[in-house]
Amino acid sequence: MTFNGETMVCIKALFKGEIQGVNFRSNTKKKADILGIRGYIKNLSDGSVEMVAWGQKEKVDELIQYCKNGPDRARVHAAEVKEIEAKQPFIDFKIKQ
Repeated sequence: MTFNGETMVCIKALFKGEIQGVNFRSNTKKKADILGIRGYIKNLSDGSVEMVAWGQKEKVDELIQYCKNGPDRARVHAAEVKEIEAKQPFIDFKIKQ
């Protein structure tokens, strides 16, 4: 998809590791806001973190790499990323409960 001449993508990512209780979501939100990414991030009951991100392909790729490296004290052991169809417009990047 292109928007204003830019290639836009929407991805769904699942991160596993030591990532809850170490500010993974808040640091990822800060990075997403800087990059102009829209979507959300939330903790899952199994200890993993789910993220949906929509934006310019290069910026989304940068956010994914940031998450894979594990912001701050986080230790990411695995990351599953797939491109999805954006079913709803995102206004900003939110931390969901």
